[in-house]
Amino acid sequence: MRILLNECLIDKVKELATLDNGFKFKEDKALYLLNLILCGTNDDDEFEETGWVSLCSNILREIVSKDHNKYLDLFVKHTIISKINYCKQCNKCNQFYLIPHWIDDSKLIEYEITDWNLKKKQKSRIMPSAVKRYKCLWKWFDSDDLTLDVDSALQEIENLHFNQRKVLAIKNGISNFINGNKWFIRHNGDKRLHTNLTNMKSEVRKHLKFKGEPLVNIDINSSQIFFLLVLLDKINKNKTKDITEDIHIISALPPESLDQSEFQRFKKLVLTGTFYEVLGNKLISDLGNCGIYEKCKYNHKTNKANYTLYDKPKSLMKPVAFEVIFSKNNQYTKEKSWFKKEFPTIYSIIEKIKEKKYQKLALLLQNIEATAILDKCIKSINRFDNNIPLFTIHDSIMTTAEYVDIVKNIMEKEIFNYTGFTPSISIEVYQNISLSNVA
Repeated sequence: MRILLNECLIDKVKELATLDNGFKFKEDKALYLLNLILCGTNDDDEFEETGWVSLCSNILREIVSKDHNKYLDLFVKHTIISKINYCKQCNKCNQFYLIPHWIDDSKLIEYEITDWNLKKKQKSRIMPSAVKRYKCLWKWFDSDDLTLDVDSALQEIENLHFNQRKVLAIKNGISNFINGNKWFIRHNGDKRLHTNLTNMKSEVRKHLKFKGEPLVNIDINSSQIFFLLVLLDKINKNKTKDITEDIHIISALPPESLDQSEFQRFKKLVLTGTFYEVLGNKLISDLGNCGIYEKCKYNHKTNKANYTLYDKPKSLMKPVAFEVIFSKNNQYTKEKSWFKKEFPTIYSIIEKIKEKKYQKLALLLQNIEATAILDKCIKSINRFDNNIPLFTIHDSIMTTAEYVDIVKNIMEKEIFNYTGFTPSISIEVYQNISLSNVA
């Protein structure tokens, strides 16, 4: 098992290994732990924005050792990382940040992990229950025919001028993939399938090939808004048991809690694919200035407000919608207040679902998405033709060009059968290939 780290960081750990640290210090465990902090975790938006990564003690104990806190305290003492302790009120695990001095992607070394326990735990990231449940996906994911054009991927990353922290995380992801350090995990919480591909940046993913053929991504547009519509529709029809087992969470939401004209407006915007554009335009018109909108985002770690200017409605409305769905009820913004005025009963339902645990709505939507994609679409496509290569990225499915029309049609059919709505689907062609047969 190999990991990528800055040469001076590896040298620093070797230096620490010569000291009396008060516990049995192992270089492999120290570097593996620092690599976790450097690269973040799957789908961690906060890490993407700030470089801070949440790592819970139970996970660290499982992956590294019971001495993980001793390593972390030592790293803090030697100014390798910063740490924010667990916050019960915020429901946040311990958070860590690798000091920028130790990040330089021009001086990378591929370090070989030889510790037997760490290598064994790496293998455990392939979850047998996930492989059994989704063997029709595992056979393609585990195939040697799935390759990555590393040179072209690295060239693209270089051209995009990402910061060094992001570049190093991306390069580690590439290293994991090409060296066979795979993971294939289905979480009990979100029910999603997490793999190297779901953690891979789209800028890298576009350089994947299967048997030398470029892959094409078939994606549900505005998927979280679409699945929110599905949830609201089931509440409206008092049929939530059709899509979720968490009945108790929304049992206090009778159909009459949803205003019908408001719901129909929301439904039309989502199904016509105009939700972001129309509402973004209205938000700019209502609260913007001369076609420009200034949005504030408060960083609770630095206690600083960051301001972003928007002139494109869709670019503005997408983060606003995510703020409404995913943020805590007590984190007030003028955009959330505006949305509440536009859709008061829908906003009330959203708040009710997030009342005790703000992540609950996100998990509900991810559960619905996972069932739709993994248990409905993928299994139906495999029954139709088990020779179609399939790879999932949560709300989208990748395949080769010759199968795009089949996959797209089955996705539309299965999602309609499951939800009662036909989603808007887009096709992302990563490389210069013909899709003349796609409807």
